[in-house]
Amino acid sequence: MVEPTSVAKGALAVFRTGRSLAPLISAYLGQDSAALAELMRKGDASWVTEFCELLRDKLEVLEERFHQVHPLVTSLRWEAARDATDGRRSMLAHIAANLVNSNESLENKARVERTVRDLDPADMELLAMLFSLQQSSAFSVWERHPRRSNLNTCIDVDYRPLAGAGAVGKPTLKVSETGSLVLDALHDFHSQKLLAGFDQPISKVRLADWIAKKSPAPPFWVTRQMTHPIRVISIGGGPSITGELFCWDRQREAYVLCAATTHLTPMIDEWSILQPKSSVCFLRQDNQRDGRPLVSCDPLAPPADSELEFVHLPERS
Repeated sequence: MVEPTSVAKGALAVFRTGRSLAPLISAYLGQDSAALAELMRKGDASWVTEFCELLRDKLEVLEERFHQVHPLVTSLRWEAARDATDGRRSMLAHIAANLVNSNESLENKARVERTVRDLDPADMELLAMLFSLQQSSAFSVWERHPRRSNLNTCIDVDYRPLAGAGAVGKPTLKVSETGSLVLDALHDFHSQKLLAGFDQPISKVRLADWIAKKSPAPPFWVTRQMTHPIRVISIGGGPSITGELFCWDRQREAYVLCAATTHLTPMIDEWSILQPKSSVCFLRQDNQRDGRPLVSCDPLAPPADSELEFVHLPERS
């Protein structure tokens, strides 16, 4: 039997509404006909009936799905039981919840379970960064990263740009189909860990359309598929965006500039518009001083000329 909390979470994901649903869910799951009748007298009877039918259907779907994924969830429970870190146990718990609530095929869920059993939250942060970077920059980051071998099944590297007489090209890297499935399964986990310093005013945005409609003045903050936050500092034709990717630094307790990235024609509905919280610290390299020491920066201040020049360098060390 599926736990009521899982049923409620799944139902809410399907039927989002501004109304207060807690009394209705409690009454329905508790089979409390008197409470349901009172709710129907107080509110919109047709809406209550419709929601109850949706919840009933969702319960049947989740119950069947739970039986299908039970071996996968059990495997993750054993993995979490012998793990010493809270972060990895939390990651595995989010994966298990996703396996129950996701509409992905059982085959894809099994691929996710097999993959994450060998990965840590730090590997997931690296995968999220690679997903957020342009393909040539992603290869450079992966190539010199100490955890690169952990992600072999989650990435695809294309060495063809090196072919030819001149051999002047550069390999490119993109997240593989398996890697994309893993990122989808960790959507909520990354929202809590990587984006804790931001509010999310708008989600599931087709960014090119949003830019055309809003004509926003840079900088503004976005994230692709709820991974790392990107500070957009310029908009090009298409439109394309150029921005700076920030990562949470636990030791400094601040978001620190990590890489530059460009995205062309961001038409897919996988973007979210973010708002940095006022209490959060942001650090960036001072590009006008030798050694580029980290200095505090205003996340919403217009980019300086030195920042624009620095982010457009062909390669950043």
